Amino acid sequence: MESINEIDIQDIQTQNNLNKLRMKTCNVKTGEAQLKEAAQGFEAIFITKLLNQMNSSTMNEGGFIGHSNSEKTFKSMLFQEIGKEAAKTSSFGIADAIYNQLKDSV
Repeated sequence: MESINEIDIQDIQTQNNLNKLRMKTCNVKTGEAQLKEAAQGFEAIFITKLLNQMNSSTMNEGGFIGHSNSEKTFKSMLFQEIGKEAAKTSSFGIADAIYNQLKDSV
């Protein structure tokens, strides 16, 4: 089970990611480019949360990697980067689905 501090850190990281995503989409870009970027950002956050939850629910004592503080920090950063890369390659297809659903409204 995760401690309160771990949950707080994950929530802060998620909020920071959302703020960065908002700032990126405020730049001067076409509506479709902004939508594509926002959809990829959402998919990245979703995948990161999915990986964190998968890791916290593993039955073995050490999870995927281990249980020291430095390993917890490393896992959090690793899952965040995996989420970003998976969203760029449309591995899950969530960003494409969001984009296709909303592109006519832009």
